[in-house]
Amino acid sequence: MTTTQTQSSAFNPKENKLLTILMGALLWGFAWQIRGNGTSDPSVVILLFLLFLSIHYSPRQKFNLIVFALAVFVFGLMRTGWGTFVGQAGIPGLYPGHVVSDAAENARGAGFDLVVPWWRGYFWLFVVGLSWASFPSLIFGGYFFTTFKYALKNLVAGVILFIAGRYIGGYVAELLIPVLAPEYYQEIFLTGISRRGYLSMRGNLATALAVIPVLLYIYFEIKDRGFVKRAIGVMVIF
Repeated sequence: MTTTQTQSSAFNPKENKLLTILMGALLWGFAWQIRGNGTSDPSVVILLFLLFLSIHYSPRQKFNLIVFALAVFVFGLMRTGWGTFVGQAGIPGLYPGHVVSDAAENARGAGFDLVVPWWRGYFWLFVVGLSWASFPSLIFGGYFFTTFKYALKNLVAGVILFIAGRYIGGYVAELLIPVLAPEYYQEIFLTGISRRGYLSMRGNLATALAVIPVLLYIYFEIKDRGFVKRAIGVMVIF
């Protein structure tokens, strides 16, 4: 009786999926902003993520310590740079985009300011959302809300697909970046002025591509389509 009363009076994430996913995605974005402005690792993101889950999930609800530990481990691995060049996000017809060097590059005498198409920054922000929230979103957006029963072999298959996709995605990214960011690639990377932005773009794009085979596996093989929709929702909002 006590258990039933506690669950009925508490906030139920399953009944508020959109709100929970929105809150989780915004929390991730806020935490990564803090990390980018001073911290050297994703510890802030991990701590806020743990706090969020501890508030929404009690031991009586669907909460697996192994999956929880895996989420922390995945966050700990995510050290890729922004690679977004937010200044690229101009306004069509009013303000062109710009690729501008950071303080460290200016200090080395490698300062630059490149004019690029206005949409470029928005595109890379989208790629970063898919990249940084890719594998964790499978855990948060999918696992905690699904009614499907997943076995260990499903987790192993997903991890293998993600690793293979990340490896192949790196080669695909090398082919796409000269097309998607030709100004930066030709005038900054190939000339040797800076490699930081290229490496960030390559890592983020490769990781964004890596999650695709995992989603296809869940959608077509396991047929858990709600899982895929919620995971993509987290990535897009992030």
